[in-house]
Amino acid sequence: MICDAHVHVGYYTRFERDEPFYWSPRKVAGVLARCGVREFIVSSTNAQVSGISRADILREAREMRLRADARVHQFYWLSGRLYDEDPRLSFLDTGLFEGLKFHELETPWMQWRKDDLLRVLAIAEERRLPVMFHCAPLPDCSAADLATLAERFPAVRFDFAHFNPADETAAVMERCPNVFADVATFTACEYETLPELSPDVRSRILFGTDFPAMHARTDGGLSDWYRSRIRAFARQFDVDCAARAFRRFLFGNEPGPAASRRTHSETPAP
Repeated sequence: MICDAHVHVGYYTRFERDEPFYWSPRKVAGVLARCGVREFIVSSTNAQVSGISRADILREAREMRLRADARVHQFYWLSGRLYDEDPRLSFLDTGLFEGLKFHELETPWMQWRKDDLLRVLAIAEERRLPVMFHCAPLPDCSAADLATLAERFPAVRFDFAHFNPADETAAVMERCPNVFADVATFTACEYETLPELSPDVRSRILFGTDFPAMHARTDGGLSDWYRSRIRAFARQFDVDCAARAFRRFLFGNEPGPAASRRTHSETPAP
């Protein structure tokens, strides 16, 4: 069972081209369905596009729910701009979002907005929401820096997205049981250079692709590219174990709501 923990919808600048290209909910959900993805976590890159409002993002989220129904778990990419527009986080009351995403290179939360970040994480803790952080070997978004948040909020489940660098992130995961990590952006070669990982760390590795952002750097077909990512991951990790980690990241030890959601095929005709 394939579950992708790192997907995007929205505008993205295509490789070696200046004009932005819009990846619609219909296109993203369609590709994932063709490739056999059972569930996925998605956030909108529109959070970092000036001129696109919270209302626009909510409309997009409603379309994504319509297209993917129980398969989709939407995370609200909280940029500084969107936080200032809605400091009450009223978007959480729409029922559209099951988690939050932060990207230090887009909004310097750790460097300039730490108090706001801590406030939001406290709300995530209260609401039992998982959160995703862009993780990279750079100041304020390295695994070691982000570990201070995981330790301060042990009841919050974190995805240190990209598992980069692997050795540092694995060390954090050893001491922080609430930290998971997706392997979005990993190439087949990078999988082969992973350090030895303990069974405990491996049990919290999430399959992720950063689709369509990573595909935008290539000229290959969408489905072929995506299936190649699945094959590369499956050579190094147990796909079913990663799917269980996906559910634990989303819902902890509680049963998830997906089973209670009605799919379109089950919706009675008017």
